[in-house]
Amino acid sequence: MIVEKLGKLIELTKGKKHQETNDPDSKRYIQIEDLNGNENIKYTAEDGVYVQCDDIIIVWDGANAGKVGIGLTGIICSTLARMVIDKKLTFPKYLFWFLHSKFEFIKSQRTGATIPHVSNSSIQNLIIPLPPLPEQQRIATILDHADTIRRKNREILEKYNQLAQSVFFNMFSNISANKCELQEVCIINPNKSEIKSTDKSIIASFIPMANISETGEVNLSEERYLKDVWKGFTYFKEGDVLFAKITPCMENGKGAIMKNLQNEIGFGSTEFHVLRPIKDKSNSVWLYYLTSSQTFRKIAEKRMTGSAGQKRVPEKFLKEYKVNVPPYSLQNRFEVIIKTIEHQKLMAQTSLKKSETLFQSLLQRAFKGEL
Repeated sequence: MIVEKLGKLIELTKGKKHQETNDPDSKRYIQIEDLNGNENIKYTAEDGVYVQCDDIIIVWDGANAGKVGIGLTGIICSTLARMVIDKKLTFPKYLFWFLHSKFEFIKSQRTGATIPHVSNSSIQNLIIPLPPLPEQQRIATILDHADTIRRKNREILEKYNQLAQSVFFNMFSNISANKCELQEVCIINPNKSEIKSTDKSIIASFIPMANISETGEVNLSEERYLKDVWKGFTYFKEGDVLFAKITPCMENGKGAIMKNLQNEIGFGSTEFHVLRPIKDKSNSVWLYYLTSSQTFRKIAEKRMTGSAGQKRVPEKFLKEYKVNVPPYSLQNRFEVIIKTIEHQKLMAQTSLKKSETLFQSLLQRAFKGEL
């Protein structure tokens, strides 16, 4: 198989910063977020580096430097660069998937201490296998199909997340009940004094902020001895609800219900508030969806205190937050519905994991001549 340096197949041009306009009849102004399918399209009336649908866009500066995109048309911003391809030798989508597979390598070669930049020489000297164009197209089509499957699985998973929030809204938005403070139905940030007499040699789950996703999944892989963590970290137990109290994690919806904790005790980041349901007044599932709702998060954001760089939701806000508390029986009915959705969601997650594994396997094999 023929191999070639990438620099002989492409022409690179870096974009520039442009003034935005609200006129949709102007040219599209492509920025980093557009490579992720951003629907908030921006425009500019200025001339600049224009990309065609078959050109490859690469993020040149910043945390995502090395990420690539294709299929967009418009003027690119200063943090992006355009790759014009020699289509006599290279099928555009084949080159796109090749660069996608090399992201970690490109990332490892970046320069710049404060703001990372793609290394031009590392891009130019990348060695790419070049089978005949029909073979490149065949490989790209296989990868496209595999990518479509995993994208659909991601969309299904997101639909289940949206469904759960929709059920919460429909069941509780019009509830007629006396308002009370949240601290009347749950304990906010339980005191750690109750575990002082606990055997310090037992193992407890340890959950830093990074181990909780924005959709409530929890990575339970970390454990520590109770004696090592009980004084300095947030304390929680099985069934407690965690609520991120700092920017930007709070706005991004980070929170979770604590399940399957080692010895039913957990510790973690000090950047969480803990809500412990009071029996017969609230349950974990209702509390989690209440504090995960956009309405709750927007109000909490307005009540944040501290500097712009590190704002926090004060405990006082949670304790005094006025809420219509639905009957406990209705909360339990909601929990049953959520468990059904979670079961379906688990199957969707399994399908997504399989499709991700398949895609990564095909991606690795594609450029070794094994497809």
